[in-house]
Amino acid sequence: MWNAIADVAADTKRAEREDFNKRRSRRTKLCMVKEMDSSLSSKMTTTADYAPMDVEVLIDIDVDPEDKSDYLADICTSNGDDSDDIYNNIFEKLGLDSNLLMHDDHDTNRWYVRNLRPLHPYTNVTTGETCENLLRMNRKSSLSKTTMNEILTEFSKALPVPHNLPTSFDNLLNCMRILDLFCKKVLCSLCYQELDKEKKTCMNSSCQQFQSSKAETHIVFSGDIKRLLTYIVSRTLKEIDGYKIMINDDVFLKYDDDIVSGEKYQNLLKSQSDGLFITLIIHPDGLPLVKTTKLSLWALSASIVELHPQLRQRRRNMMLLSACIGNGKPDVFGWLNSVVEQLMDLKLRGIVIRTETNEVRHYSCYFHGIVGDLPGLAFVLNFKGHTGYFSCFFCFLEGIRNGKMLFPYTSPLLLRTSDDWCRDSEEAVRKKENVLGHHGISPIADLFDGDLPNSIMIDYLHASLLRHVKTVVVELTSRLSKNDCKKLDELLKSQKFPHFFNRKLRGVLDVSYVKATEWRSLVLYALLPKFLPFFDDDIVAYLSLFVCALRCLHGSPLNQISRRSREEISAVLIDLYLKFHSEYFVDQETLTCHLHAHYPRQFGRHGNVSCAATFSFEDFLGSVGSSYHGSRSIGAQLVLYYNIDVFLQDDVIYEDGVVDYSKTLPVDCIDRFEVVDEIVVQCHRRLCNCDNVNSCISVFRRHFIRGFMYHSLLYNKRQTSVSYFVADRNNNDQLNFGKILLFFKLKDKMFSLIESYEEKHKFSDFFINTRFYNNICKVIDLYFFVVQKISCHVKRVVPVQSILRHCIVFDSNDALVVTPVSRLDEHD
Repeated sequence: MWNAIADVAADTKRAEREDFNKRRSRRTKLCMVKEMDSSLSSKMTTTADYAPMDVEVLIDIDVDPEDKSDYLADICTSNGDDSDDIYNNIFEKLGLDSNLLMHDDHDTNRWYVRNLRPLHPYTNVTTGETCENLLRMNRKSSLSKTTMNEILTEFSKALPVPHNLPTSFDNLLNCMRILDLFCKKVLCSLCYQELDKEKKTCMNSSCQQFQSSKAETHIVFSGDIKRLLTYIVSRTLKEIDGYKIMINDDVFLKYDDDIVSGEKYQNLLKSQSDGLFITLIIHPDGLPLVKTTKLSLWALSASIVELHPQLRQRRRNMMLLSACIGNGKPDVFGWLNSVVEQLMDLKLRGIVIRTETNEVRHYSCYFHGIVGDLPGLAFVLNFKGHTGYFSCFFCFLEGIRNGKMLFPYTSPLLLRTSDDWCRDSEEAVRKKENVLGHHGISPIADLFDGDLPNSIMIDYLHASLLRHVKTVVVELTSRLSKNDCKKLDELLKSQKFPHFFNRKLRGVLDVSYVKATEWRSLVLYALLPKFLPFFDDDIVAYLSLFVCALRCLHGSPLNQISRRSREEISAVLIDLYLKFHSEYFVDQETLTCHLHAHYPRQFGRHGNVSCAATFSFEDFLGSVGSSYHGSRSIGAQLVLYYNIDVFLQDDVIYEDGVVDYSKTLPVDCIDRFEVVDEIVVQCHRRLCNCDNVNSCISVFRRHFIRGFMYHSLLYNKRQTSVSYFVADRNNNDQLNFGKILLFFKLKDKMFSLIESYEEKHKFSDFFINTRFYNNICKVIDLYFFVVQKISCHVKRVVPVQSILRHCIVFDSNDALVVTPVSRLDEHD
C-alpha cells in the first residue's frame, strides 16, 4: 500500500515539474527571441567588410549540423507539446538551435554559444555553465580523455534522470561547439610530399617510402592565424589603445627601453599616420616529446608588440601559428609554406575589429622581427649552424676551427646589410651550395620585406645566460679549490631575494639543471659581490665589464640616464670585454660570445634584452608541448587542448591587466598599534593638531607602491624573502638605503618609517688597483653600492612615493653590498 501511495505522489510531482519546465521553457524562449531580435538588428547595421567575419565564425564549425547525435541538446530530451512549435520555427528561421543563445557581453568579435537549459529539473544551474567549468577543471588538472570519461560517467550516475550532462568527453566538446582552429597535413619524412588522404601512403614514385604502409611522417598543423589574432586583439583592444598613447610621449621615448621605443618600431610608427596597425614577433623553436622514439615538436608562435610587456608575455596573449610533430627536423619549406601563405595574406589584408561602440577598425599587420635560439633561427632562416664558418647572422666574420668553432675579436666588424643578405641567399640557391653562411632563401624572408638581418633579434636567454655565462662560471669554479668551491656554493644557495623572485640561486657544484632565471639572478646581481672574495680583483674587474654592460642593456639604474647613453656605454664595455677575453678564458670565443658585439646595436634597434628575450615564448611552448597523455596521437592532443584553451580564454573577461603604476595602496592594517617612535610623533605634530597619536595614525605591514608590493619588518609572513630593504630619494635628490620598519597613514597621506644605512665607500674602490678601473668606475657605481654593515640607527619618515625600488643585499666581510632590482616586469 505504501509503495502505491509513493508511486502516486511521485507521479503527481513529476507531472507538476514537467508542467513547470514547459512554462519556463516558453518564457525563456520568448526572452531569447527578444534578445536575438535586438542583437541581430544591431548586427545588420555593421559594414559589409565586417559582416563576412561574423558569418564565418557562426557557421565554420567542424560538426555536421544535420547530425543531431553530436549535440547535447538531443541527449536525454523529452517530446514537447505543439505549443512550442511557434518558438522552434522562429529559431529555425534564424538558423539557431532553440536552446542556444548568442552572447556578446564583452569586447570580442566572437559570439559565444551557451546552452541555457538547466542541468536537470531540480536546479537552476545551466548546462552550458557546467560544461565550461568541467573544461576549466580539465585544463587546470591536465586530465586525460580517459579520466574525463570516467568522471563524466560517475557524475551522470549521481545526477537525477533525466539530465543534460554529457556522458563523454567527446559529447562535452560537441556541446561547447569548440572550433578546430588548425588544419592537418601529413608529409612524408623523405620527400616531404603530402600523403594520400585515403590510402595514407606516399604516392611519390621516386621516394623510398613509395606506397609503404609504415612510412615515417611529419604531421603539420597550421592554425587559422587571422581568427586567432582577431580573438586576441578584440579581447585586449583597450590595453593596446592605452599603450599606444604612452608610445607617443616624448619622455617615454627618451628613457623607456621597450621594443616600441626602438628605431625599427619608431620608423614604422612614423610611416603609419593613423596608428591602426598590429606588429608581430615570431619565434621558432623545437622540443623533444618522447625520448624513446625521438619524437619532437617544432612550433612557430607569435606575440603582439603593441601590448604592454607584462601583457605581451602572458600565455593567453600568444598565438600558436603552426606545429610539426615527427622524428627529427622537418623540411623547413614543407612545414612553413602553408603558414607563410596565411601570414602574407594577413600582411596584405589585415584584420577587421569592432570596438565596444560598434566602431569598425581595419588594422594593418606587420612583422617586427624573429627571435629564438641559434639552432632554431638557423633552421628557419636557412642559414649555417653555429658550429660552421660564417655562421654569424650580422657580420661576415668567418671564424677559425680549433677543436671547435671560434670567432676571435675583430674590430671593426664588416656588417651584413639587407642587400648582402638578399644577394647571398639568391646566389646560394643558384649555385646550390653554401654562400657566406646562406643555404638558400628563407621561407619567411618576404614577411620582413627584405629587412634581414635587421629583423633578427638576439635572445639573451640562450646566448648570454644558458651559454656564455654558464661557460664562464664553470671555467672560473674549476680554478677554485674544493673547499672554496663548496663555500661559494653554500653562499649562493643561502642568498635572500625579494618575494617576487620565484627562483633563488643554485650552487656551482652542479650546473646541469640550473635554469635561465637562476643564471640571470647570478650574473645581474650576485656574480660580482659573491665572487670577489674568491678570485683576484683583476679578473672580477674584467667580469664587471660584462656585468655592467648587461645591466645597461637590461634596465635603467636608479639615476636615470637616456637609452642612447646606455647604448653607448654598453658598446664601449662590451668591446673591451671581447678584446681581452682570450687573455682570461682560452679558446672560449664561441659564436655566443661573439654575438655580444652586436648587443648595443640590437638595443638601439629593438629595445632592451629583456623584451627581446624568449622567456615568455619558452613558457608558452612548454605549456603547449606538455598537453598530451600517452604516446599516441600526440599532435592531435596538443592541438585539441590548445583549441580548448583558446575557447576558455576568449570566454573569460580578464580584469587584471597590466600593473597599475599609479596604484599606491596600503595593505594589512594593524589594529591597536601603539606608536612609540619619536620621529613619527614629531611628524604627527607637524601635520595634525590633535593630541591622540594612536587614534590618528593607522599602521600597515605592507604597501603597494607604483603597483608593486613592499614589505615592512612588521610583516611576519615574509619567511626568507627580503622585500623591505629599499632605495629612496630625499628632497635633495640624494640616494638613501634602508629597511622599512612600518608604513603609516596620517591625514590621508602615506609614509614609511625607514632605518637608514650609511654609505661606506664606492663599490668601484674594490678595483682601484686593476687595469679596468678607469673603464668601470663611473658605471659600476650606478648599479652597486657599499653601505655600513650595521645601521646607523637613524630613522627617517619617507613618503611612499619617494621609495624607488627593492634592493638585494649581499653580506660582505665588513659591509653590505646593495644593488637595486633591474626590472620588476620581466618574466619569471
